[in-house]
Amino acid sequence: MKLISKLLAFANATIGQIHDDKLKHYFGGTLLGALIMLKPIIPIPHLEVYILFLGMLSAIGKEAYDYFSGKGTPEVADAMYTFSGTLIVVLPTIILS
Repeated sequence: MKLISKLLAFANATIGQIHDDKLKHYFGGTLLGALIMLKPIIPIPHLEVYILFLGMLSAIGKEAYDYFSGKGTPEVADAMYTFSGTLIVVLPTIILS
């Protein structure tokens, strides 16, 4: 947990005044995107597409959960940060392949 707090503090200082909630969504998306590193180990055709779909599905699913459960505040920006985190990791793989 200390590592996450340090990463959030560094990101806030570097990027600017982005709310911690948005950074958590972005880092969650990047962790999903990091699944692309499994491509050499598990040769799944079109793995990039599946990971992008998973990022989009998890972003929308989390906000739908917030909306229907009433336990959170659903925001389009949260979904966008989650998916952009996934996209920023996977996109170079798509471009270079």
